[in-house]
Amino acid sequence: MPAGGEQRGEIMEFAEIRLILDVADFAASVHFYRDLLGLQPVSSWEKEEGPGIILKAGGGRTIELFGPPPGASHPAQLTTAVKLGLQVEDLDAVY
Repeated sequence: MPAGGEQRGEIMEFAEIRLILDVADFAASVHFYRDLLGLQPVSSWEKEEGPGIILKAGGGRTIELFGPPPGASHPAQLTTAVKLGLQVEDLDAVY
């Protein structure tokens, strides 16, 4: 609730909700989400900054995995880092 206990009049609707994870072991993470849980890939890539994959989690929701660059590793604290991405129709209106 906003300050003062006031309720907002409208519920914000999101076009997408993304769970974004930096993972230490990219291959093992892809195996878990794609192969064991059965989430379908939307897109994937191999870049200088590291590999990535977007997996469909149903109803406008995705899980995005980002691995470390080749030959490097994410610091240990990143293995528990979670980012949430929210896509909206009109950012100016939401802001």
